[in-house]
Amino acid sequence: MLTDAIEFSCPWCGEPNDVECEPGDAGQWVIQDCIVCCSPIELRLPLVADDMLIVQREGE
Repeated sequence: MLTDAIEFSCPWCGEPNDVECEPGDAGQWVIQDCIVCCSPIELRLPLVADDMLIVQREGE
């Protein structure tokens, strides 16, 4: 299965992270912990390649 890695900055500490997504994951919300500070991050995966990844602190 093909996956794409999307890089983003943690909204808590600012460190770079990435999320792996498959074509079937488009538009879904996922929660991933930061690899540096371990804080939970909510991510909305893009629907199409031109969409932006939405990144926010969990609960905001």
